Formats: sequence, C-alpha cells, structure tokens
Amino acid sequence: MKTDITEVITGVGKSFKEDDCPDPQMFKIFGPGETRTAFKNIGLISLNNLIRYAGLEKQERVLDIGCGIGRVALPLTHYLGSSASYYGIDPVKEAITWCRNNIASKHTNFSFEHVDWYNKMYNKRGTVDPANYKFPWKSGSFDLVYLFSVFTHIKPDVLRNYLSEIKRLLAGNGRVFMTMFIVDEDTERRISNNETHRPFFKADVNYWTDHRDIHESAMAYRYEYVQDLLKDVGLHMPDSYIRGGWREKKAGQDILIAWNR
Repeated sequence: MKTDITEVITGVGKSFKEDDCPDPQMFKIFGPGETRTAFKNIGLISLNNLIRYAGLEKQERVLDIGCGIGRVALPLTHYLGSSASYYGIDPVKEAITWCRNNIASKHTNFSFEHVDWYNKMYNKRGTVDPANYKFPWKSGSFDLVYLFSVFTHIKPDVLRNYLSEIKRLLAGNGRVFMTMFIVDEDTERRISNNETHRPFFKADVNYWTDHRDIHESAMAYRYEYVQDLLKDVGLHMPDSYIRGGWREKKAGQDILIAWNR
C-alpha cells in the first residue's frame, strides 16, 4: 500500500504546479518566509496523510474545516474524482475569495464558505460565536471531515461544539482527521523540561498554551480530555495516535483519527 500511495502523491505532484499556489506576498496567514515551493510540499504531505491514515478515496465527500487559502484543496483537485465533492470553510474572507476565484471557478465540485467566526488570535473582529455555531450542511453529508491545525487554536467550548457538529455531519462510515498538540505523560515531561518545538505552560486543567494573554496562539490538549470529548459526542478512536515531531523540537503536530461507528 505504501508504494501505491507514493505513486499517487508523485503523480499529483507532477500535475500540481507551483504557479497554481497563491502569492505569499498576498497573505499574512502564510508562515514566515514561506514560499510557493513550501506551500506545495506541505499540501502534498497533507494529502499523503489523508490517504495513508484516513483512507481518503477519490469519490468521497470531503469537508475541510479551516481550509485557509487552499493548501490542501489545491492538491485535492488533482486527486478527487468528478463524482466527489469538496467543501472548504474558513473565517478569513480574503482566503475564501482567493479560493473561489482560483479553485472553485475551475472545479465545479469544489465550494468555499466564509464564516465570520470570532478567534482571539486570527479574527478578533469576528461576529459569530464558534461555540454555538451550526454548520450549514444536513446530517450525514460527509465521508471525511478534516481539520489541519484548527484544534490548535480553539478553546474547550469551541472544541466540544465542533466535535459534536462533526459527528452529526458524518455519514455512517465517516471519519474525522485532526492534527493538534496532544499532551500525554511523555509530552508533559518534555514540556516541563523545555524539550518541545515551542514552549508551553499549563493554563487550564485540560490544556497548555504558549501565550499568556492569547491562549489561541497555540494550545495543547490533554489526551484523556480529547478521548472523553470524542466519546461524549459518539465518535470512536483507537487507544493510540500518530505522534508528531513537535515533541522532539521538530515541526509536525500529532494526528488523530476518529470514526462515526
């Protein structure tokens, strides 16, 4: 299976051109010093992870929460089939406009939705409370919902609401793919010894943050707390997850997969 996935990603990489990527100078939400090459490479890594760990198939219905400026949507245009559907949703209006103009205009099965969610880090003027938000799709609409570095920037009440809504949106065999910072016994020790990619301090019984005033800057959640939330909303996950490089002063968040049934 590894060889098959490698071949798929290689094929997508050949057809997905750097010129398709947005200009880094246009968006402050790019990482510092990020280039189109890096943007493309991260997109391909993300697609690889969705296929490898979440079993994303070419004809599935996909929801991308926190889609940004199409980092994952762009390579997906070279992977998803014509009968598949993709929906992206994000609080940054300029990013959604770019995606509509440069992706949805060329791919009729791709759609992008702007929601003015409040977030102390990314959208301080937001008018929509994400802790009470109901996603605008009917129950069972998606085979896969994924969130790259979204739960890294939201507080527990929002986390609980999103997971509850994701459960509602998933089809019977649906699953959710999440990247986030997970604190277990090992990472709690590493945080205390300043051995992780970024410094964290404990801000709440269930999470750590790297910013005393803006907790949404980066948050790390206790593993047992996330497990309990998933169980409470009716989602199921194994007793393990894919550990990211952040715990060893490298880049890369942890990956969790949960299933509807």
